[in-house]
Amino acid sequence: MQDLDKKESKMTIQNRQNKEIQYNQEKIKDAIIKASDNGLKPKVLSKLIKMIELDIDDFKKENNDIINIENIQDIIEENLMQIDSKVARKFI
Repeated sequence: MQDLDKKESKMTIQNRQNKEIQYNQEKIKDAIIKASDNGLKPKVLSKLIKMIELDIDDFKKENNDIINIENIQDIIEENLMQIDSKVARKFI
């Protein structure tokens, strides 16, 4: 997780008002935990976060380092569907 923390501190994203803000992995983790009613095992949650982080990096590379909240939400939904479709529907 330490490598993710280093990356997280440098990543900026665009919010819904097109303002650049600091990426916050904890917000994603909290939203997933809430949608899962705290039902995802820690290993599954950790794997899911890593998958999301990799997809965010890929998206940024393909789109000239621009990513916004909606793009991140789509990435989270796609990854959640692979892990747990019930949690994905609650997240949406």
